[in-house]
Amino acid sequence: MRPKRILIHDYPGYAFPIQLSRSLADRGHHVTHVYSANVTAPRGELSESNSHDRLKIVPVRLPGTYSKDSFKQRYFLETKYGSEAAKLIPEVKPEIVISANSPTLVSDRLIQSCRKHRVTYINWVQDLLGIAAKSILSKKIPIAGSLIGDYLISIDKKVARLSDGHIVITEDFRPILESWGVPRDRTFLLHNWAPLEELPQRQRQNEWAVSNNLNPEKVRFIYSGTLAMKHNPQLLLELARSFDRLGNAELIVISEGKAINWLTENARQQNVKSLKTMSFQPFSEVPNVLGSADVLVVILEPEASIFSVPSKILSYLCAGRSILGAIPEENLAAKTIVGANAGLVSSPTDTQMFLNHASQLCESPETRNQMGQAARQYAEETFNISDICSQVEAIMDSTLESRTQVSTKI
Repeated sequence: MRPKRILIHDYPGYAFPIQLSRSLADRGHHVTHVYSANVTAPRGELSESNSHDRLKIVPVRLPGTYSKDSFKQRYFLETKYGSEAAKLIPEVKPEIVISANSPTLVSDRLIQSCRKHRVTYINWVQDLLGIAAKSILSKKIPIAGSLIGDYLISIDKKVARLSDGHIVITEDFRPILESWGVPRDRTFLLHNWAPLEELPQRQRQNEWAVSNNLNPEKVRFIYSGTLAMKHNPQLLLELARSFDRLGNAELIVISEGKAINWLTENARQQNVKSLKTMSFQPFSEVPNVLGSADVLVVILEPEASIFSVPSKILSYLCAGRSILGAIPEENLAAKTIVGANAGLVSSPTDTQMFLNHASQLCESPETRNQMGQAARQYAEETFNISDICSQVEAIMDSTLESRTQVSTKI
């Protein structure tokens, strides 16, 4: 296909979008990869040293610090960031922008810039953030939270209607976009993945495990990734408390932010001994982090299932470890784990079943090994970046062709 000038925007700087950018550049496209330097997140490998002359990696850095827990601060920083990122469009002059994991206010400014400069815009829908905000904020601040959520949803709808195409990570998002006025033929399904080659399997007792004094005699449960308002840290506290009773396991939680601070403090106050918390680790250490686990843990609140799919399970699958999940059964992540026979999943409202599943995995090394092997096999069969890259090229071609046809008719 003809080489294109592409701007890929991934707000948090995750591992799989930068892998896509590198792969597109390897195929001859000229790619600018943009992300926020202010966001605290489990990042991919974003150093320029791994780049080449057809890939430019551009961090957008704002002065000050960023807190996801302060709505006022988030509003200011996301608005400012969106304006700064939007300035890159006339500078880079891409033919097409693909934007993923963008907060609503960021997406609004990016698409306004694309409209102004006649650049094709593809909305890579990872979460339905306005719906998420309303669901969460309406509980925390009932009247104001609902109004804020409605405002953000109205912007999401506008962005959806103005976008030239949409990539959705689950079929569950299609009906919502259609209800917002998005034609079905402008929506393309592309499941998320993890960069398999960058996440090789590691021995359990590796250098990272040793340097962090993980107990080799205990069954290790590890939670690694974002711990936000759509998660319930109480489940993790109960899991660690159950390990205190069992005496043969420990829980390591690797994250940052308000929720993990809550978890650490409550474990201290309640004298929970089987919990260890850590901050995000460099991407280069992720294979060792995940490989040091016997079981990898994922949780998601029931109301979040409609607007979010936990992507951490994709890295978990690469690690070749069994998975313990508390996720609504209708969520794509739960279906993936169960379908791959890679772990045990319960409802996030059934704490006892969650703990029973943890106990089962503690007691059966054979089950853990079988599920871990199945997990890695699924990743090897599914996360082929060459095939994924070809799908994205086809989506870009289809979107550009559709836009040309619309412009001709107008």
